[in-house]
Amino acid sequence: MAALVQQLASLAQTCFDEKQDTVSEEPFKNVLSAMNTIQAKHLNFDPSTVKVNDSAGGAPVTFIHVYKNDIFSMRIFVIKPSGRIPLHDHPGMFGLCKVIHGSVHLRSFSEVEEQGIQDTCFQSRENHSVLKSVRLHQDMIVTSSDDCCFLTPREGNFHEILPVQGMAAFLDVLAPPYNPGRDCHYYDELGNDVSASDAADESVRWLRQVPTASDYWCDRLVYKGPSIEC
Repeated sequence: MAALVQQLASLAQTCFDEKQDTVSEEPFKNVLSAMNTIQAKHLNFDPSTVKVNDSAGGAPVTFIHVYKNDIFSMRIFVIKPSGRIPLHDHPGMFGLCKVIHGSVHLRSFSEVEEQGIQDTCFQSRENHSVLKSVRLHQDMIVTSSDDCCFLTPREGNFHEILPVQGMAAFLDVLAPPYNPGRDCHYYDELGNDVSASDAADESVRWLRQVPTASDYWCDRLVYKGPSIEC
């Protein structure tokens, strides 16, 4: 029988299409079900191999490349106790996140129809172009015993991930994958101080695009799990 991670990859290959921003319900459910079965042992991931160094110069996140083709990518991210995955987006992408070690605090947002902006400090075309109006989608603690979380091109597409009480690791599946023409953007949360009008929806929050955070970078480990072919 094929390794569970190979089964997951085969289902992802069938489910996702690089030219579409929608998926069929049944194939997507199959991917979610397979993702929920994945544990650290199925990837031969050993947390003790990750160097945790909170002193100056130590990478706050470790990245492990698992698999990538034109349809999807699979990666493992290990967040050190003082690290984080900053608030960012996944333009036009589906994403699945399965915690395989420890626990994480996940906050995600969905973009809403653009609102008008009153505040004069945001009036310029340049600043206006990097603002996103969003609503909170999820704010939760996720452990290795929980089902995977997922985002779509329209729901929960902006998110940030922080470890809870020590190092955490998760398997990440993105479809389509990042490439030179498709990259993520990073954001600061402005809250709901930037309002459109007195009648504006108070649940709307604002995100401002910013450069990559100076406290976020990755070192790498080699993937030692089962080989994958699609």
